[in-house]
Amino acid sequence: MNGKLIDDGTLISGMEAVTDQEIADNSVYSKGNLSRLINVFKKANRGECVTISYLGGSITNGSSADPKETNCFAYRTTQWWKKTFPDAKINYVNAGIGATDSYLGVHRVAQDVLFKNPDLVVVEFSVNDYRSHNQESYESLLRRILKYKTKPAVVALCLTEFSQEGQCIDYSQYHKIIADHYDVSVISYGDVVGARLENGTLQWNQLGPSDDFTHPNNAGHKIISRCLNCFYEKVLEDIKSQSDGDFGIYEMPEDTLTESRYENGKILDHRSGSMDGISISGSNVFRVTLENAQFPYGWQTDTGADITFTIENATNIGLIYYGGMEKSYGIFDVYMDDRYIDTIDTYFYGSWGSHADYKLLLTDGTTGHHTVRIMKNENSQGNKFIILGFTVSGSCYE
Repeated sequence: MNGKLIDDGTLISGMEAVTDQEIADNSVYSKGNLSRLINVFKKANRGECVTISYLGGSITNGSSADPKETNCFAYRTTQWWKKTFPDAKINYVNAGIGATDSYLGVHRVAQDVLFKNPDLVVVEFSVNDYRSHNQESYESLLRRILKYKTKPAVVALCLTEFSQEGQCIDYSQYHKIIADHYDVSVISYGDVVGARLENGTLQWNQLGPSDDFTHPNNAGHKIISRCLNCFYEKVLEDIKSQSDGDFGIYEMPEDTLTESRYENGKILDHRSGSMDGISISGSNVFRVTLENAQFPYGWQTDTGADITFTIENATNIGLIYYGGMEKSYGIFDVYMDDRYIDTIDTYFYGSWGSHADYKLLLTDGTTGHHTVRIMKNENSQGNKFIILGFTVSGSCYE
């Protein structure tokens, strides 16, 4: 293996290690407009309370860091803030949830991030945003954060994963287009390690587990935090001269690159009721709370019974469901307003484990009364189906 590791798995300096100079040269794709970030620095420098939130998938959550609570990049980066501004009260919010993308992110951002009144939000979904609607969901997410009443600074963080074929895979190119349009800072770990992973001067097992080509280990998480901290340090240095970057008052563009239909999205689950615009009918269906699920407050049938949900006024609707590797999980057909949408197989045989997934059911529909009917498929051996919630958006949620 090229490079050297110390006992805790942290990459140290060496001919093939990632150096501070490489990070300085390659990690900042775009500084963007810096005025909101400078306001956060000033607030911290005054010794005030500053809330820093991290919204993303499993890497943000700390998968493969050990222990993830204190070795994930989000925690490490927050420690830089605490060290740099010892008189400030730095609140740390890690809103990373595994196997989620920016579509689920924009529907949960209010509850998981915005209600905590963030000053700075680091957004990371570049590994998971592989679906065709994700550029739109990412734009919707950035717009929703930027428009929030606290006027938070936003940093777009671009990560990458490595394939067994020796190529880096991520969807950061689509995020960078959106971030550029909104003059948001973009920090790219992928631009630091990607080329070197592909040419072999850096080995994946210096950054992540040999049996997991997606999640960085402690060394990888430390490099990600170094990318963020290098950017923050450079901005601090440039504040006095204001010679390198856009320091003018931030004005968010009104025009969008996509239709941005999910800006006001939310999730309806079993805590919601008719006042929230959802009702349910069906026999042998019960509420369930799954502690290990990404979205724990759902409904479940163990008998294969039909389930019908009524959702009011949403023009965009998605179904969040849960699957597992036990044969009890079934195959079910989904209908929207009596129109067949798709068949969902929740028996995840051969998968990496039980987890949530989702299916878009309605896009640009009419406002009013919509029904979602879920029926056991005739080829299903299992009878279990778990609904974790519905993503909804539309003009009624403005």
